Amino acid sequence: MRVGWLALAATVTGMLGLAVASGAEPASDLPPGPGHDVTARVCLECHSADVVTRRRLSPADWKDMVDVMVNHGAKADDKQKAEIVDYLSRTLPPVATPDKNTPAPPAR
Repeated sequence: MRVGWLALAATVTGMLGLAVASGAEPASDLPPGPGHDVTARVCLECHSADVVTRRRLSPADWKDMVDVMVNHGAKADDKQKAEIVDYLSRTLPPVATPDKNTPAPPAR
């Protein structure tokens, strides 16, 4: 179990290091939609847009991620956190993986 916590700590530390090195990015690099502005204001304070947009998470996982970031210093109240989670869940959902029983498309 100790190894798991060490791996988590290393991941979070790496994310924070990337955040400091990356600086703020233009908000236009995030997908448009309701919640864009608050997400840009809060998340791009530390992270590049690429750090945000390369993730594809479920709503529950986005909520957990936002909670972790707030615990590490992101400035967002409960209403803003909910708006950010809704925005990220809508614009950056998990990528569906094909069911193993789904046949492959025909070759062209």
